[in-house]
Amino acid sequence: ALPDDAQPDDAQPDDAQPDDAQPDDTPVDNQVPDVDVPTPICTSLEIEDCPYTGDPATLNVGPCKAGTRQCAADGLSWGVCTGEVLPAISDVCTDSVDNDCNGTVNDGYDDGAAGCFCMPATLHDCYTGPVGTLDVGICHAGQQQCNTQGTGYGVCGGEQKPLPAEICGNGDDDNCNNQTDESIDADGDGYGTCGGDCCDSTAQCANPELVNPGAVEVEGDGIDNDCNGTTDEDPRTNCSSGAKFSGTTALNLVNGMDICKVSTGGSWGIVGTPTLTKADGTGPACLEQECLDTDQWGDCTSWGACIKYSPDNLQIALMEQFGTDASNVRIYGGNMATLSSGRARDANDPNATADDTYTYANGTPPADFTAPHGGLPTTKSGCPNGSGANDSVMLTVQLKVPTNALSFSFNFRFFSQEYTNYTCDAYNDFFIAMLYTGASGIPADKNISFAPDGSYISVNSTAFFTVCSPKTGYTCPDGTAALNGTGYGTQYEDPDGLLGKGGGTKWLSTTAPVVPGETITLKFVIWDTTDQLLDSLVLIDNFKWSAQGTSGPVTFECWDLNKNGTCDVASEDQSGDGVCNERDC
Repeated sequence: ALPDDAQPDDAQPDDAQPDDAQPDDTPVDNQVPDVDVPTPICTSLEIEDCPYTGDPATLNVGPCKAGTRQCAADGLSWGVCTGEVLPAISDVCTDSVDNDCNGTVNDGYDDGAAGCFCMPATLHDCYTGPVGTLDVGICHAGQQQCNTQGTGYGVCGGEQKPLPAEICGNGDDDNCNNQTDESIDADGDGYGTCGGDCCDSTAQCANPELVNPGAVEVEGDGIDNDCNGTTDEDPRTNCSSGAKFSGTTALNLVNGMDICKVSTGGSWGIVGTPTLTKADGTGPACLEQECLDTDQWGDCTSWGACIKYSPDNLQIALMEQFGTDASNVRIYGGNMATLSSGRARDANDPNATADDTYTYANGTPPADFTAPHGGLPTTKSGCPNGSGANDSVMLTVQLKVPTNALSFSFNFRFFSQEYTNYTCDAYNDFFIAMLYTGASGIPADKNISFAPDGSYISVNSTAFFTVCSPKTGYTCPDGTAALNGTGYGTQYEDPDGLLGKGGGTKWLSTTAPVVPGETITLKFVIWDTTDQLLDSLVLIDNFKWSAQGTSGPVTFECWDLNKNGTCDVASEDQSGDGVCNERDC
């Protein structure tokens, strides 16, 4: 036997080929394995988990899981990954699932709502008003409904928050401050929001302290100054019309001057009852009584009613026009007030002014007027002093000043029978207007109507007394037309046998300062000085308040708006007639 590795001499290696052996000529495509057949990547129909595309920390937390995929039947591909569950943005409040896969079901909400404020569709009390106002006054909570996701509540509906301001007079605490119908006066003007103040702060108007029911309307400023619901209306009313020559009262005269509004509830206007007295404040005194019975000697033993007073009713009147000249027509409203030391009449009126004198009663001037002078001053420097205040009339009225008024003005026209024979004399009559006010700049004697040289309104006011026939010291540039029909242009014989005529001024305007909201007293006084002869008369009209101030009282011809003594600008022709005259007031 031969060893295992011994081979017979004729033995051949395993890979030895017989000499006649040939290579395998089988076609390559038929060789096994075929290199064109894909290699399977998975077991047919095998199922496995897909890679998880969410945050790895959320995998298999709550509903979050990876998806699965299945191997194709031929093992060559995987199908689409399905069934993956990723975290929701937030928990859904309608289930009990940890939808956001953070490890807490519904994020711990007691009622099972996941990370939510509320359970869907549930109602919750709500209030968005200021702290401390809930359940105060009209303020109460409303309700809001949870949305369908439970992530929050909707709009708070049905609540009542404080109103911006109290609704006055309804008995409710509308601004929920534990006060009912209270009046707030934020601007300190004395008028509250429940007192009719339509502007109490700068959020409503630029100057709230000047806008309230106590203010006077300022025409043209576009503001409802007096809070009456109307803007830029004329604040005056025509409360008096027609002539009145009997039974004339102090209030009639005040109304004739266009002072109509009565102060009520703290508003501006007439305070109390105007009065008519003699210049010294006394009266009216009875000058003549009706005799009911006489004795055998004809002396009266029984007296009836007083039939004549001082001041006499003949000394006052309401007129539409004085005389016949158009310049003497009332300026505003239906008539004008007239005061006289004689008869307040023209040549065509009942009890007409056709003589040179009417006598009523002796008396003294207002004490407040004479006290600073130590007696009755002269009407003009250089003229003699007279004495007394005879046949006098004093109209007194108290007025509450509007809260936005800084001044007032009125127009007047003065006539006197003393012109021809008695200028610069102790007999010359006075017209004064006395103002009692807290404003500065008022003269010590209270008189606010005076000529540019400081002289009192009388026949001696040469700067103003320009309606006349010329004589020494008087050029009379305005002629005598304004005297027509007045009784003051008619030639008369005075008690000394001298022939004379009267004269007068143009319409003049007095402006004087006041303190807003104060109560002033005005006294209009006319009288005969020293004697009771040769009378004077004054027309007063067109009283009005102004929001413009003045440093002190001033009197000027009423068309001279810039007060320079000359009619020199177009605005001084307010009537638009092309002529600058006293009607341009």
